[in-house]
Amino acid sequence: MTAILSSVLLARGLGGGRELWLSMAPKSASAAISMAISGRIGGIPALTAVLTISTGITGACLAGYVLRFVGVKEWHARGFAMGLSSHGIATARAFQESEVAGTFAGLAMALNGIATAALVPLILELLDRGLPAK
Repeated sequence: MTAILSSVLLARGLGGGRELWLSMAPKSASAAISMAISGRIGGIPALTAVLTISTGITGACLAGYVLRFVGVKEWHARGFAMGLSSHGIATARAFQESEVAGTFAGLAMALNGIATAALVPLILELLDRGLPAK
């Protein structure tokens, strides 16, 4: 929910058009899932793909440092965080760190895909009802 809301509210707050924030909403699921969601809700799937891949690369590059900095040492927690926030690319990176981390990253990535597919339409409906269009 945080990834969906923060990206949509940021895009809307900065004056981005509806297509932009509809394209940003599903960016934290895997590329295939996020592109399908984007197309169904009126976003631009190609833009969503770029945002999704950028999110994954950024997470894969930074997650190890951030998790180390905040003191997360358990492989299962590290992997789950990486898969949840940065999907497939970070899952591959988690497998490089530990088999346990990679397994939990894959689990988190799958659960995030399901949650994103269910939550994006609901959150957008609530935002359409409660926020003025920009």
